[in-house]
Amino acid sequence: MTTTTPTDGQIYIRSSSQANLFKKPKGKSPAEKLEEAESKLAKYTSEYAGMNPSTKSAENKLIQITKLQASIPDLKLAANKPHLSVSFIKECVKLYIGHRFNRFESIDNKFTRKGTVSEEQGISIYSLYKGVMFVKNDVRLYNDEYQITGEPDIFHPRDINNPDIRNAKATVDIKCSWDIHTWHRSAFDSLKDVYEDQGHDYMLLTGAESHTVAHILLSTPYKQVLDEIKKETFKYDGDDDLPTWRVIQIMADHVYEKETLDKYLDAYGIDPLSSPESTAIYHSFVEVPMDERVFEFTFERDEERFKLIKEVNQKAVKFIQDELMTGNWRKGSIGQEEDNE
Repeated sequence: MTTTTPTDGQIYIRSSSQANLFKKPKGKSPAEKLEEAESKLAKYTSEYAGMNPSTKSAENKLIQITKLQASIPDLKLAANKPHLSVSFIKECVKLYIGHRFNRFESIDNKFTRKGTVSEEQGISIYSLYKGVMFVKNDVRLYNDEYQITGEPDIFHPRDINNPDIRNAKATVDIKCSWDIHTWHRSAFDSLKDVYEDQGHDYMLLTGAESHTVAHILLSTPYKQVLDEIKKETFKYDGDDDLPTWRVIQIMADHVYEKETLDKYLDAYGIDPLSSPESTAIYHSFVEVPMDERVFEFTFERDEERFKLIKEVNQKAVKFIQDELMTGNWRKGSIGQEEDNE
């Protein structure tokens, strides 16, 4: 059952953490390593029994047997350790700190700042693009059975007259790309797997039939363009101020409508026709049509995926309770393997 308030004492997996819990570790598990060593020991012991002890091959075989015998006690001690990836453990640590101490890591950079500032505009653009009346969501949801919590950006309500996020037809996350380069690259990056797992959490929480990640290309806010100009000024090998043509180029690289470019140039006090170089850059500006500034991935509801989410979340909560909340992690007894990408 989905609620808008958490249950006291319950550990919840944040939807943004879901994908990392599915990362598989490389290599064999501790139990598999023990089984392999015991199997080799039995094989080598049998082979040695049929050898002439005085031969070089028998001597080498005995060395192998001795090494295996010495390794097995440590392997037995480790056999019951969980076989976990780095990503799984790191996410569990973050979840534990959030649950135990109410501390959460903050990701603050120019990319996330643009996303935050541009979110409302992105929602408006996407709604116009789709011709659908989406509703902005500001409610965090919780589900005790699946031990998840999440907060979708917007949703398509089943009943427009009673828009309840817990009864959504579809959920949508809006991603405002930093610039035209990151916007295009988003179609090919590995985050699609992350978004799919996060989307299934949202579908679990809301009852939605699908989840969409919409990448929107919007002009960079003026203040952030000024930050880019300042950054370039520090790097520029010349006068204290950037040449006018370079300022125009920076602005042109971060906006996609001629009207916005003119507005930014006017606010900065620049005449784009003040020199041949400036004029050439200004007249070479190419607008990006609005209908070419949205692309999306849609993931359909998959009941089998929900079973996997429940299973891996139970595993994560158990790890947090058994290893982190008990303080066992201080003993250095938690084994981990690199992620198997």
